[in-house]
Amino acid sequence: MPARLILAVALAFALASACSSCALSRTRSASDSEKASVASALIPAAPIGEFRADWRTFLRERNVIVIAGAEIEDLEVSSDGVSGSFGFTYRPGSYAGAMERGNAAACIRPGYFLTCAHVVVQRPISIIVNNGDSWSHALGEVVWWDRDADLALIRAPISAPAIFDLAAAPPEPGSVVVAGSSQGPSAGHVIGLSGGTALAPPDRLTCDLPTKPGDSGGALVDVTGRLVGVVTRVTGPGAGVHDSAILVPDRLERIVADAVRAAESP
Repeated sequence: MPARLILAVALAFALASACSSCALSRTRSASDSEKASVASALIPAAPIGEFRADWRTFLRERNVIVIAGAEIEDLEVSSDGVSGSFGFTYRPGSYAGAMERGNAAACIRPGYFLTCAHVVVQRPISIIVNNGDSWSHALGEVVWWDRDADLALIRAPISAPAIFDLAAAPPEPGSVVVAGSSQGPSAGHVIGLSGGTALAPPDRLTCDLPTKPGDSGGALVDVTGRLVGVVTRVTGPGAGVHDSAILVPDRLERIVADAVRAAESP
């Protein structure tokens, strides 16, 4: 396999997120206009909290691209601010024989990114950050993994321009949620919550986001811009119903704190 890949990816709205579980050379299907019309009808027009930012900028600053299965050596991006493509060369000998491309959400503290476990099965893992006027990349490592929850935490010597705040509680059924994707923001409603016990909150939600298979790892936020989960998989007919893992803030904070202590210990 050549050491250069050109990814014909619709980077709509210049969002720094992508999708996994799809061939890297595959061009996305042309249904962006339909998706955008659905999203515009649901996404609140008001600024998000104290950041006073639009949804596109808000998500772009906090989402990153994950390439699992090769170490990126050089990155080349072509974009007109609406769509574009990116290509990269990988370090000789680093290709694992297969690659996955996915999203991850910057959270808790700089250099930590939450994604889906199935996105980071291959090694090595490269993180790509959209800084607004430039792009950067670095190797990352998985410091926590939960296959059953389909969640993983990556640490890398690189930071996104901003990080997500965590929601204090799961969103209520019927409430609007917004997801980041390489095709731009999309929005839908929470259909239901599942899992959990009398002593623990629900651990999964289902929502009717108008997204496609391959959007794994994309951040899912409530209408205030707080992180409530990441898109994990399509569960319903077609491509309109997704499961999304719910974050328990204190649990994720403990996971990150443990990872930091492990990294700093001699």
